[in-house]
Amino acid sequence: MFNTMISNRNLSGKVFLFMLFLFASKTGFAQGELPTSEVEVVKRFEARLVESEKLKIEPGNVSVDPLPLDYEYQVLDHTEPVSYEPAEIKPRGYRIEKGPDVYQGFLKAGAGWPLNYLGQAGYRFDIDRTKQANIFADLRGLNDGKIENREVMNMRLNGDYNFYTRNGIKIDAFAGYRKDTYKYYNPPIEVDSTTANKVNYNDIHIGTSIRNYQKNNFGIDFELDIEGKFLNTNYAQKNNTFNIQGKAEKSFGEHWFLNVGLGSYNDTYSDGDKFKQNYFAFNPTLKYATGRLQIKGGILLLSSGSDASLKPDAEIEVGILPNQLHAFAGADGRYKINSIRSFMNENPFLAHEMDSLKITNINHYYGGVKGNFYGVNYNLQGGYRLMKNLPVFQLNYPADPFTEGYLLYHPIFDDATNIYGELSVSMPLLDHLNVYTLVRYDHFKMDELEKPFYIPSTKVQLGAKYSMMNGRLNLGMDFNFLSAVDYPDNELKKPNAVFDVNLNGEYLFTDHFGVFLQLNNLADSHYIRWQNYESLGLNVLAGISMRFK
Repeated sequence: MFNTMISNRNLSGKVFLFMLFLFASKTGFAQGELPTSEVEVVKRFEARLVESEKLKIEPGNVSVDPLPLDYEYQVLDHTEPVSYEPAEIKPRGYRIEKGPDVYQGFLKAGAGWPLNYLGQAGYRFDIDRTKQANIFADLRGLNDGKIENREVMNMRLNGDYNFYTRNGIKIDAFAGYRKDTYKYYNPPIEVDSTTANKVNYNDIHIGTSIRNYQKNNFGIDFELDIEGKFLNTNYAQKNNTFNIQGKAEKSFGEHWFLNVGLGSYNDTYSDGDKFKQNYFAFNPTLKYATGRLQIKGGILLLSSGSDASLKPDAEIEVGILPNQLHAFAGADGRYKINSIRSFMNENPFLAHEMDSLKITNINHYYGGVKGNFYGVNYNLQGGYRLMKNLPVFQLNYPADPFTEGYLLYHPIFDDATNIYGELSVSMPLLDHLNVYTLVRYDHFKMDELEKPFYIPSTKVQLGAKYSMMNGRLNLGMDFNFLSAVDYPDNELKKPNAVFDVNLNGEYLFTDHFGVFLQLNNLADSHYIRWQNYESLGLNVLAGISMRFK
């Protein structure tokens, strides 16, 4: 992490030109991942690398207090959790020693075996006490060599500009570009050399947000977000999204809080045929909170064309033992737009045409306990979800998969019920050693489909982080398990379970220069979730990291 303050008014023109260039591009807004199977096993290549990086370094959010302002720039070292939405439980923060001073810029580069590479760079511009800008670039890829065409490249370019007004309002503007290239591999039968064997996803986004960072005369906290994204592929698929959402909160005394949220979500997909999905959301809630009791009650009104839905938004939390044992229960719901953007994050091997796209309607009821018991943070939660039009991936060649061509997948929609349980625990064993675990089980019952194909039911993550030498040496390990998924009867490669063990370390020789090493998938597990797309086994990545004032 690095933190500093400088004043450099000469950079204003450069930053303005940089942001003007980014805003000249088209953009859109993603609706999140599939509610069916948002699963990530850290350091396991599943034909995409960008989410599998363990020691990921990115600029964090800016922390701003009333003048004088103290900007805080963070480079985060974290482990991605295994989770399902909306019941997402992540490991708590880890206590480590204070590391070197925080800096304004960084560079990270490495390569490994089988041939893979990583490059990251970021810089924060402190223009003056009320203006700040950040830029970030990330490039990584794989050219396996063991399996023909098992190649992938992920690139990210992002920039943002933050302006703090004297009347307590923060204005953010941001833009970015994302490119993902995947090659298809392991066809059921040999394909002709002229057959198209890769897909390019190009996504441009742009947006702005306005919110207050100081109390105003009305005592109302507010937030307005406007964002758009424009995605296209080399198969003439287009996915454009434009969203506007806002909320306002007003407190009445010390215990009562009124919150009102509004949102308009719009998505258009075309590949020759065009599918439009949009809905409007109105979400007022009233919360009463004391030291040991919190009660929230409200509604979520959703409207999509001629379809309307009224859902509860309620939760009660009771402190049985203050801080140590809290019980909670609640009911909520949502609409979920299913787009090619959300699908590609789940499965990049998508069909080049979609038969249909539908909004998923979710009702959710949950309960559990959480707290901190002598330093052990825990959260145990279970729930029940009713899901109308749940997307489930199917092979694009259901009748005869052994036809010439690569295996591709398309979504079909079916109603389902989901019963789940999840446990998250983190604890410090020693002063600088923290251990965490996450266990999740899901049971889906489909209305028409025989089984919930390609959705893992059980996942386990265990990990530890250790810091020493005043933060100059950081070590980590994690163990992951995913159960085998159900799949239709066919003679393709069968999906399997995966056991995955990863080790990583970073050493800083000085405050400005360090090296890192990652040993991934030491069990050499070749996970197959999407049939015939076997994941990478044992792999190594090493490189250098630099920090700049």
